[in-house]
Amino acid sequence: MRPDAPLVVAANRDEWLSRPAASAPALREADPRILGGRDEVAGGTWLAVNEHGVVAGLTNKPGKRDPTRRSRGELPLFLARHRTAEAAARAFMDEIDGAAYSPCWLLVGDRDSLHYLDAPEMHHQVLPAGVHALENRPLGAPSGKVHLVTREVADAATWPRDRLVEGSRRSSPATPFSRPRHRQGPTRWRVLRRPRRRVSTRAPTAPAPPR
Repeated sequence: MRPDAPLVVAANRDEWLSRPAASAPALREADPRILGGRDEVAGGTWLAVNEHGVVAGLTNKPGKRDPTRRSRGELPLFLARHRTAEAAARAFMDEIDGAAYSPCWLLVGDRDSLHYLDAPEMHHQVLPAGVHALENRPLGAPSGKVHLVTREVADAATWPRDRLVEGSRRSSPATPFSRPRHRQGPTRWRVLRRPRRRVSTRAPTAPAPPR
């Protein structure tokens, strides 16, 4: 969408406020170096970026957590170990047993491509250039929240560079829309923010890089 910012990600965590987390430690020191939030309960992350510019994040599928499955927070770390988003998505499809993890949707991108992934269905979709918002529903599913977010950033390609940062922080007025009853998903990427007493509410918006 814009050569000076081929991939812009705005993402917040959606989790019980009582669940401890570290904001942005080094999740891996080298080969490659990875930064991201750390879930202090399960040890994984909801969003990670590596030294090559690969960014990976997830949103939970609604439902009761199955303690017999591996933490889905391991998956952004797995994706961020790769030099490119394309290689990460390919490795995900070739090497990951989706049924072994708690269900989730993921985005992984870099300056060249953006990919949508699904576990345990093991679906992979290369996304076109544009604005993509993922919450606790499949990408593209009807959602008042996603509609509001994408409307707010629809003209982001024309914004000055400093507004890309400010625009991702801007709060939006409360707008009525249907909300999932289950509120424990670890990440919902979004630009808007609505205050909650017990749960922090958030969603990812990622303008895809031009192809």
